[in-house]
Amino acid sequence: MAKKDRISVSFGHNSENVTGSYTLINCGRSGKKILVDFGMIQENTSLLKQYQMNAKRPNFKPKEVTYTFITHAHIDHSGRIPQLYSWGCEAPIIIPVNSKDIVGAMLLDSANICYRDAEDLTKKNKKEYNPLCTEDDVHYALDFIKEYPVGQKIVLDEDITFQLDYNGHIFKSVSITFWIKNGSQTRKIIVTGDIGNISNKQKFTEEFSHFENCNLLIGEATYANEKRSVSTKNRVKDLEKIKASINTVCIDQKGKVLIPTFAFGRSPVILATLYDIFHNDEKFDIPIIYASPLGIKLLNLFLKELPQEQNEYLKKVLEWKNIKLLTSFEDFDKELKDNSPKIICCPSGMMTAGYSVYAATQLLPHSKDMILFCGYSAEGSLAWKIKQKKTKTISIDGKAFHARCQVGILKSFSSHIQYEDLLKEYCYGDYDKIALVHANQKDKIEFARVLQKTLEKKNKSSKVICVNKGAIINL
Repeated sequence: MAKKDRISVSFGHNSENVTGSYTLINCGRSGKKILVDFGMIQENTSLLKQYQMNAKRPNFKPKEVTYTFITHAHIDHSGRIPQLYSWGCEAPIIIPVNSKDIVGAMLLDSANICYRDAEDLTKKNKKEYNPLCTEDDVHYALDFIKEYPVGQKIVLDEDITFQLDYNGHIFKSVSITFWIKNGSQTRKIIVTGDIGNISNKQKFTEEFSHFENCNLLIGEATYANEKRSVSTKNRVKDLEKIKASINTVCIDQKGKVLIPTFAFGRSPVILATLYDIFHNDEKFDIPIIYASPLGIKLLNLFLKELPQEQNEYLKKVLEWKNIKLLTSFEDFDKELKDNSPKIICCPSGMMTAGYSVYAATQLLPHSKDMILFCGYSAEGSLAWKIKQKKTKTISIDGKAFHARCQVGILKSFSSHIQYEDLLKEYCYGDYDKIALVHANQKDKIEFARVLQKTLEKKNKSSKVICVNKGAIINL
């Protein structure tokens, strides 16, 4: 078979980084092209450089895409979809059933951020910058969405069959299995998407499905560093740490605890965790402020789509007298400047934007206050800098703030599969090739080496491919 007639797979920014995910499958003789995800590049660089990277068109023609799939609604996987469709893509967008509203909410919020970023760049550089995408672009793209059931084999056309399966990362997050017919041959490709934390399953996520045998497994390796491995024991310790920290800071010291969260996924998990720990204590009267317009919209969508038992549980959490939901920045500012003790939850988790950045400016200078981190922080992010505790001051938006507040770190609330579980999972089935993506390249190279050795010890013949920029895998 000529090379041009073979099935081939290429990659986007996820080839060597943890954001900007996309995977393009060229189906061979049929000429059909399947795009899986098309996410924003979110690196710790200048706003201008990030804008330029996301404004750049991909190495394929949008009009030639036959089908677009979204594994989940996080912006590093879905955020550039509106751009793609403004550039001429007209392919159906395939997502799990009952998730269109969630995707829409996330993309509209992203469009608002794009608008503000363009305004900031225009003022700073005295040159006109157009938003990367607009609300009109989002609404146009949403019209192409088609929802499909999970766990069922679906025949799209005479060449392509697929199945969505839950991967446990966040609510409605899926892996995708493709059966692609190319002449007399059929090749099976699995794209894992972001895999959930198996050791410490997060609340409000579906059960994880293992990856069956295939010709090519395209697997995330976000936690390719062996230091990124926690067990169920870590969750017990984290619950103890949350209780002890709040009792010490809020009750004994009359201070505030800030828990930076992500609007989608992490926020309801943290609110429910606080409810589980404290709601039976009648003396516990510390207010829990959750401030996020997007987060509250997503909470309402969760209530609409969650199974009955989880729905009833989340309702109890949100009706708890201690929880106060805020959508107004003015109300949030009043709560921060009020000296009474309280717990504050707000996005973003890595403090790259959102209310948590402003909250940090208010809490950092005070030794009686605490910032309690509950997830991964990319190197160079504000959350990462605060965690390091290496400097007496922290710069936020060009202004220095004394870093006097207490810092706590929870290890078990990540929504990604951990190192040891990742090794085990990639040995679960028989895969001709395993292509590793979505990771720090240095960590991924070492993980690929360890995984290859582990597979060999188990007498498995899988070939591990450490994907790099420009890589093309032929089948």
